[in-house]
Amino acid sequence: MVHKSSSCPLRSKITLAITGVLSLVSVAFAAQAQTVGIDQIQHIHGIAPDPLFPGAVILGTHEGTFRALPNGDAMRVSKDTSDFMSLAAHPNTGKTLFASGHPASGGNSGLLKSTDGGVSWIQIATGDAAKADFHLLSLSPKNPDVIYGAYKGLQVSRDGGTNWTVSAPLPDQLFSLAASSQNADTLFAGTMNGLSVSKDGGNTWQSAHPEAKPVTAIHVTPDGRLYAFIYGAGLMTAMETNSGGDLQWEILSSAFQDRALLKLVIDPRDAQRMFGLAGTQQLMTSGDGGRSWTTFVGYLRQTTDAVSAGKAIYEDNCSGCHGVDGVGERPDDPGAQDEYGFVAPAMNDSAHAWHHPDAQLLETIRDGSSRNERMQPWKDDLSDAEIKNVIAYMKSLWSFRSLACQGAKHMACMN
Repeated sequence: MVHKSSSCPLRSKITLAITGVLSLVSVAFAAQAQTVGIDQIQHIHGIAPDPLFPGAVILGTHEGTFRALPNGDAMRVSKDTSDFMSLAAHPNTGKTLFASGHPASGGNSGLLKSTDGGVSWIQIATGDAAKADFHLLSLSPKNPDVIYGAYKGLQVSRDGGTNWTVSAPLPDQLFSLAASSQNADTLFAGTMNGLSVSKDGGNTWQSAHPEAKPVTAIHVTPDGRLYAFIYGAGLMTAMETNSGGDLQWEILSSAFQDRALLKLVIDPRDAQRMFGLAGTQQLMTSGDGGRSWTTFVGYLRQTTDAVSAGKAIYEDNCSGCHGVDGVGERPDDPGAQDEYGFVAPAMNDSAHAWHHPDAQLLETIRDGSSRNERMQPWKDDLSDAEIKNVIAYMKSLWSFRSLACQGAKHMACMN
């Protein structure tokens, strides 16, 4: 970390990236637990903007629903500890959420509905659909009573989720679904072989993007903007047209390396604020409409002003050892050692600074390191707020891959 001395001189790959996290051991939460660290939640299946707390996110997990906060805490929302395999927010009614999965007692839950932001849930599907396990759900922004679900085919409800019919077979190797904002019978599907669109409720499909690459996440806003994450290409956007003509695509970001976004939602209170779930199970966020991304944990400090202030502190106090732009003490000789057996490591992502969560980075800078006497404590010189700005600057030097793997998630990136 920061030293006080300033005198220092494709299928297999995409499957691995997307599902590798399933090999991790699930954390068993007690039903009465109120708060855990976000990094402790190993199986997040769905995300939705929190309707009650701006800037927070509701998580559909293996053990019920949780509220994720930018300080790194996840607070239990639901008393229900069912395995929530999907989660979808009503496009117009903030507190209304839909979910599906498996009850703690076993079997399938059908379609569940919450009108209080995920606290309480009731089953609303009837008939065979009451035994369904919808791994994907999408409500039509055009007519929210139209709900599409993926279970033993493409199913559709036209009465808000009570009655369902199997409308068509599912597209092959399906990752994501998103209903159109222009027509309730139009539906987009992200598959292993690209983005498809159906204009007849799923009976027939055609290509909606020229890239024949995996599309792992799709989102459609009520005003008609379509977003698609294309693995190996990046995050794309296009506006739907009333005429149903060809979509005109714009690339927002291609800086994802070998990481994927599995889920993507947009905060209805701020069109520039996106939330995503990476294949490492790391929550990510963008404050500029998808052009740049950082970790969800700590994102409130990842502002231009904080990064600028942190850079100034770093250059005054840290660069003498850790190098200009965080390149490390001896970037050309990373195996070099000083009299203590270390050299000052890089603070960019060429070393392993990103293996540590924000809280651990703060602790080391504030209290020093017991492993290396050169890393002295800065608590008498810098406030916690100033140290957090330094961390914001450090994280601004990291790639999306490192951010998506920060902290406890870094083991998911060893493959």
